[in-house]
Amino acid sequence: MRVPPRLGLAVGRLVGRLVGDVVITAEEVAGLMQNLLATLSPPSGRTALSHWVLKHRDTLGRAYSSELARRRDRGRAYEQLRRRS
Repeated sequence: MRVPPRLGLAVGRLVGRLVGDVVITAEEVAGLMQNLLATLSPPSGRTALSHWVLKHRDTLGRAYSSELARRRDRGRAYEQLRRRS
């Protein structure tokens, strides 16, 4: 889905406030705009994202793990930092 970079960043900041995390940064948006996420090399894994999503569809999106919470408390596992929806 295409959105203007400024709009994507603004929505990311709004969502970040709602979940208490940084969802996306201006630097990440700039990298995406420069196609730094894409590669011409062959896949390094064997599992297609579509297959993984189908396998995990019952639990996908049910919990959120904050990266900022993880940085503040490196002793706890992501599972312990999750917020259930």
